[in-house]
Amino acid sequence: MISRISSFRAVRTFSTAVYANFTCYKTESALQIAPIKPTLEAAGNGLKVQREGTILLSLATARGTLSEHGYDWQNKQIFALSVIEMGEVLAQRPGHPLLTFVHGGEGMGGGDAKTLQVGRSGDDGALQFALQTGPATISISMSAGENEVLRSLITHCIPRMLAFDVALDGVLPDHGGADGNDWAFPN
Repeated sequence: MISRISSFRAVRTFSTAVYANFTCYKTESALQIAPIKPTLEAAGNGLKVQREGTILLSLATARGTLSEHGYDWQNKQIFALSVIEMGEVLAQRPGHPLLTFVHGGEGMGGGDAKTLQVGRSGDDGALQFALQTGPATISISMSAGENEVLRSLITHCIPRMLAFDVALDGVLPDHGGADGNDWAFPN
């Protein structure tokens, strides 16, 4: 159970982690979408957002033959969509240029840059994702129904990724502190 804030002195009493995701399986690849909560820190007698939440995209290629129905999750490629990038995906329309998001690379501390391209296709305007890390690229096209589920999930997540739910509703999220008491405030 989550305690309500009373003069910003609250202790979280619910410590069970919940791992939610939505996965789209296709013949050649799979896409898994999972929320990453914002990081909150103490600020005076309240909380402030230290780091906004993200939507983590994990793409994996199909492995073996279709009869195996397996995906190579050990070699998946991941990309974390920021709140602004989520808004860009929602605003993307059929016939508009591809969205291109680049994370990492030499300008961001080294390593291979990750490039995610997002576009809409066909009459139904379903989303297509292509994630390139180094020489490897994994692509997937979503169905119209999967597209609507993603739209609903992103629309629901954006205010929570910015902690607007905490600010407006006064309910502290479970952030899994090691001591089970990470939202306690001193008197």
